[in-house]
Amino acid sequence: MKRTRPARGSDDEVHLMVRCAELYYYGQRTQAEVALELGITRLRVNQLLRRARDEGIVRIAVVDPRRTTADVATALATRFGLREAVVVRSSAMDANAVAIDLARAAAEWLRGRLSGPSVVGIGWGQAVATTVRHLAVNPQPSRHAEAWAVPLLGALGDSRPEFRSNDLARDFAAAFLGQWQPLDLPFLVERPEVREALLRDRVMQPVMALWERLDLAIVGIGYSIARSPLLRTPYFDKSDIMEMERLGIVGDVLSRFFDAQGAVPPLPFYSRLIGIDLSLLRRGPVVVGIAGGLEKTASILGALRGRHVDVLVTDERTARAILEEPGVLPATSPNRPAGTSAVDGR
Repeated sequence: MKRTRPARGSDDEVHLMVRCAELYYYGQRTQAEVALELGITRLRVNQLLRRARDEGIVRIAVVDPRRTTADVATALATRFGLREAVVVRSSAMDANAVAIDLARAAAEWLRGRLSGPSVVGIGWGQAVATTVRHLAVNPQPSRHAEAWAVPLLGALGDSRPEFRSNDLARDFAAAFLGQWQPLDLPFLVERPEVREALLRDRVMQPVMALWERLDLAIVGIGYSIARSPLLRTPYFDKSDIMEMERLGIVGDVLSRFFDAQGAVPPLPFYSRLIGIDLSLLRRGPVVVGIAGGLEKTASILGALRGRHVDVLVTDERTARAILEEPGVLPATSPNRPAGTSAVDGR
């Protein structure tokens, strides 16, 4: 007599399939070990596992981590009206370590986007400096020999390489066998009239001409003033810091400080600052912000709300934290096509 397979409704058979699947999938047992524990043959275990899959008791899903990361990037770009969001998978936990993974992703994005003659403005900070270093040790210059690089801020007078804007511009240009224009003036001067005179001086004319022609600007997103490394410089006194704290400053882009909604209050020291004006960035180049780490969540969110960047390179953990923040709603009038990019930074 031909044997028939027990019906799915048989309680004993269903129980055996479930128990077999639990030991094999959850318990990580081999089929031989499952057979020994249940007192059946290994062939019987194989048959039960196949039936469990066929009848929907076991459901196997293959999840591509790049797809889930791309979904986060899509949500980020859509909600904030970004041209593109690049979201990196990173196992690092602090901003400095995350910067290494962000640098790889940012360098890959830059190599893919820079083509033909380009003028690129270079900001400063850990993420920007790490990206430039990554480009410098992995040069791919053949398609980009006509790139110009120019600093976006004057010199901070700091020995840390991430704040040496001329060096960053020079190294970026070298990575593409391009040219660069130094900005040989300080970050802040003593009086507003000194700044005005310097901006009219011949030394600034080549720099300002390139600022007018920028195709791309690469910037970091700074911490709130309480954690900003600028506190360790002589440029800000106690009254400046207290005023920024009163205004609820959460971060900065190119030393233009903004609050949680991205608004940039008219701080007095701007009249002494040597750097590109935000109005030039808004009407011209694509601004690429590179920043990550959970400690920068509020800073990045403020930059996004203020529309201070067009492209954001960040890590997945921070991107998810931003999207989960209360009050994060879709952009009301995005004027840029949203794009995505997913990169595995592990």
